[in-house]
Amino acid sequence: MHRYVAYFFLTLLVFSVVICVTIFAYGSQKTLPYGVTISGWQVQGLTLAQFDLQLKNTMTKFGAQQVYFTCESKGCEPKTKQSSPSTWQSASITLHDLGLFTNEKEIVARIHSIQRGSWFQKSWSRWQLKNTKLTLTLSFEPSVLLKTINHVWPSASQFQPVNAARLITKEDTLSIIPEINAYRLDKQLLQKRLILSTHAASSQWLHKIQLEFQQNKPLSMTVSLPLIVEQPAITSQSLEAQGISRKISQFTTSLNTSAVGRTHNVTATARILQNQLLAPGDIFDYSQIIRQTEKSFGFQEAPVILNGKLVPGIGGGICQVSSTLYNAVLRAGLQIIERRNHSLPVSYVPLGQDATFATDQINFRFRNSSAHFILIQAVVAENELTVKLFGTIPQQTSYVITSQVVQKLQPSIRYLFNPELSRNAYQTLQLGKQGYIVETYRAKIENGAAFSKQLISRDTYPPQPTLVAVGKARTDQAKPLNPPLLEDGVSGPVY
Repeated sequence: MHRYVAYFFLTLLVFSVVICVTIFAYGSQKTLPYGVTISGWQVQGLTLAQFDLQLKNTMTKFGAQQVYFTCESKGCEPKTKQSSPSTWQSASITLHDLGLFTNEKEIVARIHSIQRGSWFQKSWSRWQLKNTKLTLTLSFEPSVLLKTINHVWPSASQFQPVNAARLITKEDTLSIIPEINAYRLDKQLLQKRLILSTHAASSQWLHKIQLEFQQNKPLSMTVSLPLIVEQPAITSQSLEAQGISRKISQFTTSLNTSAVGRTHNVTATARILQNQLLAPGDIFDYSQIIRQTEKSFGFQEAPVILNGKLVPGIGGGICQVSSTLYNAVLRAGLQIIERRNHSLPVSYVPLGQDATFATDQINFRFRNSSAHFILIQAVVAENELTVKLFGTIPQQTSYVITSQVVQKLQPSIRYLFNPELSRNAYQTLQLGKQGYIVETYRAKIENGAAFSKQLISRDTYPPQPTLVAVGKARTDQAKPLNPPLLEDGVSGPVY
């Protein structure tokens, strides 16, 4: 019995020794196990030193491969402005310079695992590696790729899109200057194209390039740059869609009698008014123009109207701009929302055809009641202010504006008490001026004949009273208006 037990343990011992020797011998092998491939490259039987050397040589050659970039877009001309379209090909650039990046270190670490740890761990690692198909992945570092491409093709980063522009000639004809697009590199698509060109999209790609290297056939890589077109905010198409086809009205007023301050105020306001664009249904607000003008240019001293009298003030002349615009708007057939005449007749437009402005009290507003956009042009030249409206109305349609005085208002007499005069003395300070009630009509003309006539406004210009100073207080003496009304300016009086 004891003999059989001894025999069993001896056999077990011998078997264990054999297994340990086998495991030790397996784990001590210097070559890679059977069936190991890396993207089609069979590495079984190679020593680690041979594997490292061959992989290093392959990747060094691979990284040195030349890439040529082509492009058939007008955004591709290298180191020049994007002008005429042409086919362009870059100088050669290596894959390494393009930021080639692989998981080579991970692959090497996995292969070298068969020589790490105890002999049992080495054997287990070798066993796990047997018949393993590893994949060497390829990509490009985005920052390096973009930097290199931008150096060869600077328009990818240097150029910005340029808006299309509407050009108006001296003859008031319209044309559109096309937009200039910018071109941006599609980095993701470029990486895909590079990977396809290097065979890296194939599971056997590493084996394929090794065969080409062995046959002294370097990769011939030509890649078309994938571009993303970046359009500006304003394009020819968007301008054409606005429907501005021609000049539809114009009105001019004279600045011949204007002093320096008034001319500045008119010119500055016209500059803000220039190129204002109204979509169909938009309401134009003249108070916004005044605010922008004051912020951008400021107003200078020039006479304003305070309670129906001309006095020194700031901003005098701004109502000439609103009145000139009002006349252009009338002649374009647009809808008037808010408008009031001055308390005094003005010299630059007929009675009934002016539009005054008083901050927070009187405004000028109109609606673009046409079916298309309206573009406002306002220019001061040769002592004249001209406002033009561009848009689209039927060619056979026009508007005629007429104003007529329907009643003349005689001035009254207002008495002012002057204690320095004797009790029965009086002195005429200011002769009165006649006032008017004026009706203004807009006639619509179709094909040269009157189609309709519309009453636009019925305006009252109060008469200016004769002012008489007396030495005795009277019950009908002049009293100041409350609150005061300041027109055609932003502040006053200035003495």
